[in-house]
Amino acid sequence: MASRQELERVAGRALFDANFRRQLFEDPAGATQALRVELTEEQTRYIKELGAARLEGLLADLQKSIGPVPGFLW
Repeated sequence: MASRQELERVAGRALFDANFRRQLFEDPAGATQALRVELTEEQTRYIKELGAARLEGLLADLQKSIGPVPGFLW
């Protein structure tokens, strides 16, 4: 089971790394394995249900709110 800190690390990586973000939604367990984070079935299901399109929308909203941020890859 991934801890809150581990999930925050996964979310942060997804925000900054578009390739990781794509992999996360295609294969959550495989993507998080590189970070040494083990997801439960429930956590994996939640990530899949969230979906890449929804996260991309949230990222676009964030960018509109705070402006371009160097290092963000969206």
